[in-house]
Amino acid sequence: IHAAEVLDNDNLTSRDFESVILTGSVVAHQRDRKTREVKWVIRGSTFDGQEAESVIKISPTGDIFVITVYCVD
Repeated sequence: IHAAEVLDNDNLTSRDFESVILTGSVVAHQRDRKTREVKWVIRGSTFDGQEAESVIKISPTGDIFVITVYCVD
């Protein structure tokens, strides 16, 4: 839900998120303080060429969770 809210706040769409993932690369690894799960920061381009980042993690069952997506100023 958080990722969808941030997409909307930054006037981004699911198509922009897809573009960030497909054009991007991992720029950082983070570890969740509570769960100790690894998170990845992916930087890429939105559909119209803006620079943006997405933070994702993979659950123990192999599901991908989008934590947030935002434009980089």
